[in-house]
Amino acid sequence: MNNLSKSFFESGWVFDLKTDLVLFGSCTLIALLFGFYFDSFSDFVFAYVLLDQSHIYTTYFFTYNSKRFSKKYKKILIGTPIFFLILSSILVHFSDKNYLPFFGGIYAFIHFYKQQNAWFMIASSKEKKKFVFEKHVEKVLLFLSIAGPGLISMVYYVGRDGWRGPGDLPILPDVVIPIVSYSWIVFFVFYLLIQIRKYQLYKIISWGKHFHLLNSLLIWVIFRLEPFKKAQIYGLFLLLVPHAFPYFYIGIRYIKNRIDKEEEFYISFPSKKLIMPFVYIVAVLITCGELIYGQALQGLGDTYKIASITIYTGVFTHFFLDGFVWKYKYHPEGLDFLKP
Repeated sequence: MNNLSKSFFESGWVFDLKTDLVLFGSCTLIALLFGFYFDSFSDFVFAYVLLDQSHIYTTYFFTYNSKRFSKKYKKILIGTPIFFLILSSILVHFSDKNYLPFFGGIYAFIHFYKQQNAWFMIASSKEKKKFVFEKHVEKVLLFLSIAGPGLISMVYYVGRDGWRGPGDLPILPDVVIPIVSYSWIVFFVFYLLIQIRKYQLYKIISWGKHFHLLNSLLIWVIFRLEPFKKAQIYGLFLLLVPHAFPYFYIGIRYIKNRIDKEEEFYISFPSKKLIMPFVYIVAVLITCGELIYGQALQGLGDTYKIASITIYTGVFTHFFLDGFVWKYKYHPEGLDFLKP
């Protein structure tokens, strides 16, 4: 095996070459394929219930259902939903504007950005050779590649006067477009020069992090910069599928690792294969109930507000816990369960 082929297999992947290409690459292709067959948001809602809401309830299963985790972080797990219940109530009852979904959109944007950011950073951290200043260039380029399309999509032209509806996210001035675009070009050139120099010195090509950088850029460009109606469907699927399925895979590895280390759960299963179907079923039942509950109460004033507060409290709690659960220091073995 020559150096080029060897670096392809031994490069810094999140898991390994085969797993990353199948898990992340196939998610992107599946999302694009779904876009061909769905033409409206009403069709998309069912996919959202099945995929993303199931992803939300895996968070609860890993935290509240774990005897160790729920006891060790009892205050956080109890205090988080209480805090977001109060916040959601304030946003609904003490404002004459629709601040709750607006805040939810911003928080969701940050949440999705953090997960896409994590895949690249995990792959990058596994590189054997790295220049001192390389990580700083990577962080800026990654922000511009993922959040950059989101910032551009918030300018006045692309937003309220463009193809996005009012209230989607904050409206930014048009000057954001050249700032983000030219900055991205500059840091992408820096990134390329660094990679060329690394190859000259060490014969290393970091295929893993390159793949995750380009995959994230593709997802966020289509997700946020969607100039026609059909593109919105592609964008939503590109955000949803690569966001949900990798999380399920991590969840399965996490549960297996914790059970192998004899961790106890309040709801236990005779087979680990039953865990994810259980989470899917619970997620679909609860979310369908929420949708029916919310639609039935729509137009009923304060009662509908209570339904909105309840749903958003659950979603906001997930956003926080999702970033909390996977941090290194919160697990006895760190994040070793991510290793192949």
